[in-house]
Amino acid sequence: MTFSFDSNTRSAIQADTSYLKATPDGFDLGGRIYPVLTVKPTASTIVTKLFGPGWVHSSDQCDEGPKCPECNDKKARKYLRLSVEMDGRPLQIDLPPIASARLAELVGDGIDGLLRMTCTRAEKNGNAWGDVTFEIVGKEAA
Repeated sequence: MTFSFDSNTRSAIQADTSYLKATPDGFDLGGRIYPVLTVKPTASTIVTKLFGPGWVHSSDQCDEGPKCPECNDKKARKYLRLSVEMDGRPLQIDLPPIASARLAELVGDGIDGLLRMTCTRAEKNGNAWGDVTFEIVGKEAA
């Protein structure tokens, strides 16, 4: 199956889907940290996020639709929600614009195979975050 980067199809959110978070120390998956993961992309969608002190508003959890004031706030940013499988386990990660652009440049219209995601520490002005890069690595099942 070829994963289509431009797909507008939303994957069903399953109860057993785990969420990855890119942190300065690596990918956080249920409290365990992994610097590198090899995954099989399965779907993608765009979500809008607005961050505030101690809270995050995400368009996928919004009942107000396109007129929502938080979703339309000038500080809200679009993220690519990437659904992947690793060892048959469904995972999701929300990629910020710079990582999304890197992935789009790498895969173009799609990818038929596996993707290696690496998370390294990035810092600027005293702030640190997990910087995600990608590499196509093969066609075996994840």
